[in-house]
Amino acid sequence: MEMGDGDERSRRPAGSDGRAVRMPIGPLTPGDRRLLQEHCGYAFDWPPSDGASVPAAAMFVSYARLAQLQEGGLRDLFDDLQSMRASYQRLTGETPVGDDFLVRVARTSTSPLARAFLDAGGTSPRYA
Repeated sequence: MEMGDGDERSRRPAGSDGRAVRMPIGPLTPGDRRLLQEHCGYAFDWPPSDGASVPAAAMFVSYARLAQLQEGGLRDLFDDLQSMRASYQRLTGETPVGDDFLVRVARTSTSPLARAFLDAGGTSPRYA
């Protein structure tokens, strides 16, 4: 069969077997897990198994950690999580993690940005 002749297999990338695409996720440190479990009120496995319930905040923390690793190593979480959150809000208009979780992260942070966030009452600007 020729490409583009209507055969569905011709529309899939080479090697595609029709399964869901998996996005890479990063690690969670023991401190990350503790914060997330205190925040959401339940324990969860990491990395998650297929169909397992995990807090949305865990996914965003893992993406921030993955980016940190790609840039050379783990560091303070607050700045990267706040930056990722602001970008996500600008793109979607949704808030991926609430200020209440960011307050928890900021309290464990040594970042000047975290200190300013707490000094401002623990609220972030909203982007539409």
